[in-house]
Amino acid sequence: MKSYIYREVKLSLQHSDNFSEEGLERAKKMAALMLDKGIEANSMHLIFCREGFICADSQADGKVLEIRETSTGEGKFWVPKQKKRSRYTGTFLLISLFLLAVISEFK
Repeated sequence: MKSYIYREVKLSLQHSDNFSEEGLERAKKMAALMLDKGIEANSMHLIFCREGFICADSQADGKVLEIRETSTGEGKFWVPKQKKRSRYTGTFLLISLFLLAVISEFK
């Protein structure tokens, strides 16, 4: 993943080596808007596609960007890092319980 620094914000590219011209401008505008909202530069690691659209797992202000399907299409949500971790923990726990039930059934 190639990274750029813009106004002390880390901008990374996903699945590409270079931004398109419009993509770099779009990424810089997104970073500038977030800085204008008061989010500290050192708390941000923004991940973009070549065209400059923000991708999931970008981080800012202790939150992680999550992309989910909603009833109106695709939605982007900033969720606390802890909530994202707890979602993985819950999934792992359910899968473990399911596997234990399957194993105990065959004994």
